[in-house]
Amino acid sequence: MSTVKKSQHYVWRNYLRAWANNEQIWTFLRKQNKVISTNLQNVAQSNYYYKLNDINDFEETILKEFIAKSPKSVQAWQHDFLSMFTIQTKLKKAFNKSKSHEILEEIKKIEINSMENAHSKIELSGEKLIACRTFEDLKFIEQSNSRFDAIIFLCFQYFRTKNLKNRIKQSFKTESSFPTLNTWNILSFFMALNTAEYISLNPKTRFLFIKNTASKALICSDQPVINLQSDKVDENGEVLDLELYYPLSPNSAVVIDFNNNKGKERSQNIEIKEDMVNWFNSKIIADFDNFIFSNNKEQLDKLMKTSP
Repeated sequence: MSTVKKSQHYVWRNYLRAWANNEQIWTFLRKQNKVISTNLQNVAQSNYYYKLNDINDFEETILKEFIAKSPKSVQAWQHDFLSMFTIQTKLKKAFNKSKSHEILEEIKKIEINSMENAHSKIELSGEKLIACRTFEDLKFIEQSNSRFDAIIFLCFQYFRTKNLKNRIKQSFKTESSFPTLNTWNILSFFMALNTAEYISLNPKTRFLFIKNTASKALICSDQPVINLQSDKVDENGEVLDLELYYPLSPNSAVVIDFNNNKGKERSQNIEIKEDMVNWFNSKIIADFDNFIFSNNKEQLDKLMKTSP
């Protein structure tokens, strides 16, 4: 029998294990301004993070309008997700006078566990990617299905985080100002699918395997996938370009860019030294919420001294 999943992670623990030792990981905590060694269970998680909100008719209409503007190839998926993530609202209405503890408990489990379970299934599509430690390991993306799985996985890891959710909240003063706040968890699924479709169909899409040859480690954070071009915006503050960066371990990372002008070069191997390690790490530092992770304490101690 399933149980309610209270502690819900927005960064995959299996991913963070590349920086951990015996399930312990060195962590810089921004809010406390300190470095600790803690169990993977304790980081990048929040109680009931994926709990579904009740969606009213107006909010459901907004979500359906978003789907209608999405690429046709992903609309069926989006409708499936919409049905899955609004079922608890419909069940509550249908059983609003029920006094059955069993029925109410099952609705509660759906409300709390459904999105967490969906993310767990999506994480399976990233198993090959997070295991990559050499350029040869990355060659699996030459197969179109495997490449799409990796892209889907990365896009969901980008949109699922607390950092991105907080940015949306900061954009609107109150929930009544726009339904995005109440529907963000669902909308994040739609946006991930749209972005994945754009990347996978772009003939210029290229995977760069980044091999760290320096003694300094690549770090990661509670925003594991970042856009390296996020500082380039138009007059309305909209980001102009996309270049995804995803550290895989202290010594490896992957970048997805759109500079494959010949349309044939699907992947490329790049070795970096300390100056580029510092640059990539600075991008992670500029885009995290509360947690930065490393495989060594000294690196995070230095970060703590320079953190604003």
